[in-house]
Amino acid sequence: MELQTMYSRMVRAFSLISALLLSVVLLPGCENKQSMAQFVKVSGKVEARTGPSEKFVAAVQQGLLPSGGAVRTMPESSADLLLIASKGVIEIKPDTYFELPTSENDVRQESGTIIYRINQDKGGFSVVTPHGLTGVLGTVFELSVASDSTTVGVQEGKVSLTNRQGESRTVQANEKLVMDASGKFSEKTVFDLKTDSYKYIKQNEKWVPAKE
Repeated sequence: MELQTMYSRMVRAFSLISALLLSVVLLPGCENKQSMAQFVKVSGKVEARTGPSEKFVAAVQQGLLPSGGAVRTMPESSADLLLIASKGVIEIKPDTYFELPTSENDVRQESGTIIYRINQDKGGFSVVTPHGLTGVLGTVFELSVASDSTTVGVQEGKVSLTNRQGESRTVQANEKLVMDASGKFSEKTVFDLKTDSYKYIKQNEKWVPAKE
């Protein structure tokens, strides 16, 4: 009899613990805690993966991308990502590869072209490329990565471009700067941003898609 009573208590305790764990998993918003971006627009063949060991699958509009996830766009394809935690919006152009950090570290752009619209007061946001580091603070800029160079063009605000030797240059509004694979900087030229993506506007110092 005592054994049966003890067994019943163990079953009830296990059921209670299971219910508590399930309730934690299903709390509103908990399932999205690791999500760092959401697809605002997907055009053409765009693929995404949820982690370094996962396979690429077709990206879907309004789909979420977790930390450690990656996006690649094919020729004549593009995608817009809303960076969660109020960081901003990025427009990923054709033939581009982009990765989210696994923690709070820098995002990575391996190739192609992306337009970044980063909200103000988000210090520490940086983009790593094969040739160096682009540091950002509340700005709109275009970053293009080729096999032999990284090009930054700024529309609004300013960014810093740092090569692998630790040398930096500041690029301001309406300026463009090229850094080659060896880390050599070009002379600055005039920059004019051109985009065929959704229209974005600022609301309370945050970039959001404009309502049609």
